[in-house]
Amino acid sequence: MAIFDCLFCPEMKITTEHDYIEKSKKLIEKSVGWADSSEWKNRDFEYLSELIFKKTRVSISVSTLKRIWQNDRKRIPQVTTLNALATFIDYENWNDLKTKLKDEIKPSKNNRNSVTVRKRTWFVSLIIILTGVIIFGIVLYQLKKRYDKKLISAASFNEEDVVFTSKKTVTSGVPNTVVFKYDISKVKFDSAFIQQDWDKRRRTRIFPEKHYHTAVYYYPGYYVAKLVLNDQVIKEFPLLITTDGWIALYKKNYMQEIPVYLKNIDPVKNGRLYISVEDLETNKIANDKDYFIGFYNAADYGEVYSDNFGFETLVRNDPAEGGLTCQYAAITLQCQDGVIITSFSDPGCTSNLALAAGNIFLNGSDNDLSVFGIDLTGWRKIRYNVVNRNIIIRVDNKEIYQLTFKRHMGKIIGISYNFYGCGSVKEVRLYDENEYPAYEENFE
Repeated sequence: MAIFDCLFCPEMKITTEHDYIEKSKKLIEKSVGWADSSEWKNRDFEYLSELIFKKTRVSISVSTLKRIWQNDRKRIPQVTTLNALATFIDYENWNDLKTKLKDEIKPSKNNRNSVTVRKRTWFVSLIIILTGVIIFGIVLYQLKKRYDKKLISAASFNEEDVVFTSKKTVTSGVPNTVVFKYDISKVKFDSAFIQQDWDKRRRTRIFPEKHYHTAVYYYPGYYVAKLVLNDQVIKEFPLLITTDGWIALYKKNYMQEIPVYLKNIDPVKNGRLYISVEDLETNKIANDKDYFIGFYNAADYGEVYSDNFGFETLVRNDPAEGGLTCQYAAITLQCQDGVIITSFSDPGCTSNLALAAGNIFLNGSDNDLSVFGIDLTGWRKIRYNVVNRNIIIRVDNKEIYQLTFKRHMGKIIGISYNFYGCGSVKEVRLYDENEYPAYEENFE
């Protein structure tokens, strides 16, 4: 009787930071939709670091992410890291996550109650055995269902049985609604989705009795939409969302999903691309302490490939003209299958910078990117020379950095700038492998 008397006797349960960390990890894994985290490779952690930086502007090193996912319980990550993890899954900060998830967390048991734990071992073992029998029966039943039902697979799939096409509602410009037409009525499957791009979170379920799905693209660029059956990509459709020249956007954070399109103003003024505080007021945007101004241009620039090309531009982010603390400026060249990003700031803020090119992603928190710390109060000339995927980066004709990326990324199809505050661009030139100008603009 003593055993049964203590079977449900109260135990001390303590909710620790590690319990919340475990919960946040599961939510992050669900949001990215990758393979089980136990199978993640170094490149997966690199990419996760990149995604977190893009959304939160906080750089978490690959080593830190690995330590968190390897259940290192010896130390708690820094508050900045925890806040970034929480923000990445759409909480305001770590405290907000803890407040909203406290009822979902299973607290850790105090190990001092070891006597009770030993007494309960036999009961737990019995439950595990019974549960195993039940699960085994369910698995057998599900396997039989799958065997009886003809499911689509790479081997059995007939391309002619599936229709997947798309059309844009407007020739160019954003936002742009894309209409997908599909017919999946001739195949059998458990689940079907249309995925807007590489991000699995942008999947929408579709059904065989219907034939259309629409999706809004808020940013210009090159996308590859996917038809997914039983979690298998069956067909892909490339989409190039172009712009009519340069467009200007306002964002509260760097990775804001839906930006504010700045209208009723001309972003080209006085020989430069520039949005002033007065332009924001024209768009009924109050002058704020934190915001980004983005300039985007997406087009077919011809035969300009990421492996060999040249790029040159003049930029500045002057606090006297609306530039904000640290004078951040990011330049992105979007390719068909990847991006090249360089970012610059005041010399004292380089820990928050990042550099990306194909398979390479470096952040300033665990790499020395101090050479990208420059005074952006005046015009600075930024130039890339790329030969056989080797990039030489120059500032004011002085070489500051060099790296080589491995992945072929196809054509360059977009140029964009993101400034913390009201930055400006004076000149843009894009050259092909023969140094022939494929696109140039001096905003005169």
